[in-house]
Amino acid sequence: MGHPSAVRRRHFGLTKAESSLLTQIRSGHIGLKAYLFRKETVDSPECHCGGGEETAAHVLLDCTDVPPRPPDWPSTINELQQTLHTGRTARPLLRWLLRSERLPEYRLARELEQSPAPGLP
Repeated sequence: MGHPSAVRRRHFGLTKAESSLLTQIRSGHIGLKAYLFRKETVDSPECHCGGGEETAAHVLLDCTDVPPRPPDWPSTINELQQTLHTGRTARPLLRWLLRSERLPEYRLARELEQSPAPGLP
């Protein structure tokens, strides 16, 4: 594992859900078919778009069955790894993935993000 200050920098400014998702993306232990297939909980690792195994990299870079990606989105695995290096640069990708509804386990985090804080107009 990296130096503690590097880990803090990587997660600085992220919500708990975003930080958790970043860790899952970086480790590959994420609720997508490629990982779930290795755990024998789904029948196939293939993404339903037909473009390859459903990994975080596939969903973030190549999948055709996702919401539109912003124009400045990473286009290579190297660019993706660089983007995931700090919370500041990773946050837009993490928010996009959370909002994509691709990971149902983050449904509550999506709902909380979209609702106003108690006591605010």
